[in-house]
Amino acid sequence: MMPADAFTVKQFTADSLYESLSNDCFSASQVRKHRQANYLAGYLQELQVLTVVVEHDYTDGDYLDDYAAYYVKCFNQYQRRCKRLHFFTEAFSSPSLRAVINGESSSELDEDTLRATYRGFAVARPLPDAIIGRTVLCTYDETRKDGARRFYPATKKYEANLFGIRLGVPKSLAFQEQDTVLAACATVALWSSFHMAAKLFHTPMPTPAAITRSANQLVRSQRPIPSRGLVVQQMCSAIQRVSLEPEVIQIRSSTPVSSVLYAYLGIGIPVILGVKIEGEKSMHAVTVVGYSLHDDRVHQREEAGEQANLAMLGLRIGAFYVHDDQMGPFARAVVTASEEYDGTTYPISLEGPWKDKATGKLRKMYPCVAILPVYTKIRVTFVDVQKWVSRIDTVLGVCALGHASSEWDIRLTTTNDYKKNVRADGSPAVRSSGVLLEQHPRFLWRTLFETNGSLIYEMLIDATDMARSFPVYKIIWHDNEARGVARNLICEAKLKSVLVSCLTEPFYKMLCDSCAVR
Repeated sequence: MMPADAFTVKQFTADSLYESLSNDCFSASQVRKHRQANYLAGYLQELQVLTVVVEHDYTDGDYLDDYAAYYVKCFNQYQRRCKRLHFFTEAFSSPSLRAVINGESSSELDEDTLRATYRGFAVARPLPDAIIGRTVLCTYDETRKDGARRFYPATKKYEANLFGIRLGVPKSLAFQEQDTVLAACATVALWSSFHMAAKLFHTPMPTPAAITRSANQLVRSQRPIPSRGLVVQQMCSAIQRVSLEPEVIQIRSSTPVSSVLYAYLGIGIPVILGVKIEGEKSMHAVTVVGYSLHDDRVHQREEAGEQANLAMLGLRIGAFYVHDDQMGPFARAVVTASEEYDGTTYPISLEGPWKDKATGKLRKMYPCVAILPVYTKIRVTFVDVQKWVSRIDTVLGVCALGHASSEWDIRLTTTNDYKKNVRADGSPAVRSSGVLLEQHPRFLWRTLFETNGSLIYEMLIDATDMARSFPVYKIIWHDNEARGVARNLICEAKLKSVLVSCLTEPFYKMLCDSCAVR
């Protein structure tokens, strides 16, 4: 027989959630004032959750490692087991769930209904403050809304087992609240990022305690436990410990931040973004997992300063969705224009999800550094790609191929995903080019040039090559008229030296071949 107290079924309300998250060290009235718990309540309401199943006496691997590393040695006797809260959009009772678990018939509920209405889980840790542990929830609906569509490329499938019933969340990324004893914000940001990296690159998924230990092995500015946070060098060390390479992008006024984040999110890499928060002294780390893409541009530029960069897809991104351990999963950060803060000019700012306690106004976040855990064979960076794209954009801009609405779509991808997209897009130009039958590097940059919504041409760049070599290996034309205009320019013998000087000799020859110039 199943113990009577193995689980509890509750109708979902904010109060029932607070009660379910509480423990002997942190009462429901304290949970009610807890920022992450309030965010979670609002998020679950948006998901239209109706029922909470509280799984008692649950052993969570991440918390257990934290417990063994620190809490078991405390004088105060902290509990080693947690509660796990499961969320459903179907209303049902405890007897109905018990009948399904026992394999008995129930007119109210069955396993298929449980699976179809499952929206994820949250682990409630038995701690005096950092109560929200490993949390996996469905994303918001990706359908178009207010002229934009949400995308969550840095997500994966998770499974859960509720007393023998297999449940799943098709798209999510694990989140948890920072525990300042063992995991500050940078550690939690790395932890979430490693969950996705494990799917992409088959690397380990260390616990927060293990990340903190590995980050402090080479560079130690303070005692590792209790943790007060990690510096960039320590974060890089933790990334290398899971056999990945840290790609560090120092964000300057000329950095096209939105396009950079989009380019790496394209392959599914969550970007760890170091930000300054308005009114806060220390830097904060969030994990970028998605974005909102508009049909039309919502920004005039995505960098500051006199010289504008390429017109890229980032101009159509209105917001990013971030895992913020001080707020919650998939928190919305609206992209706003460049501005100066505390003596520094930032290319963009992000509004929210932090609020000023006195006024209730959203506080801005200013991006300072982006850290990406990438596979060792991904050697050519976004900055390298941008330089090559700028060369051909300058040359073909002379042909009037450009337009006020022209944009570059630059994204990192894999050869398998590239061919899958080519087959799905159904472009005759790409299919006739033979790319589906050709060998490609495992990782590549796909750069597409569009004008008025029409694809003109694209370049494929070998992401596994060296930055100082010539990594562009294919140019494909989608518009024959534009191809003819480019051919006429290249045929001008008196311009050859100028074109070679701008493009380099290998690039010029490749452009000639793509235009069928002999």
